[in-house]
Formats: sequence, structure tokens, C-alpha cells
Amino acid sequence: MSKQAEFYVDERTGCIAVRKRVNYRISPGCHEELPDVVAFWSGDSTTFHGDDVEWNVATWQQEKAKRLCELLNGDLLLAEKE
Repeated sequence: MSKQAEFYVDERTGCIAVRKRVNYRISPGCHEELPDVVAFWSGDSTTFHGDDVEWNVATWQQEKAKRLCELLNGDLLLAEKE
């Protein structure tokens, strides 16, 4: 069985975060003030069909979160050594 990475990307509707895996549940949500959140980005809102609002995470935010997660987990350093 492979070991889970210590840090992971948590993407929700309208936000994305890099979080540290913990053995207890802090909150069902994803908020930047939570102690296990290392980095947090809010998406942009788009209003459509009158008052309805849709939140979207941009591609650059997804890429930045993924890269930070890889750096924190040492994945990039391991790949460079191979």
C-alpha cells in the first residue's frame, strides 16, 4: 500500500487550496483561516441568468496549487534526482 502525500490540493466550487493532511476533521469546508490550509485562492464570480452567480477557479490557480503541493511533498526534488 502506498503512503498518502502529506499535502494535497482541495478544489471546490469557487476556491482551491493546498492543505496538510491531518488525522482529525477540522471542518467540512475549505476556508483560508483553517489551520491545515497552507495556501488558498478564491475563484472569480460570473453573473448569468439574472441574479445567479457562478464561481470558477482559473487554470493558473489550479496549476499554482498543484506545483506548490508537489514542492511541499518533495515530488519535484525526487523527479530531478531520477
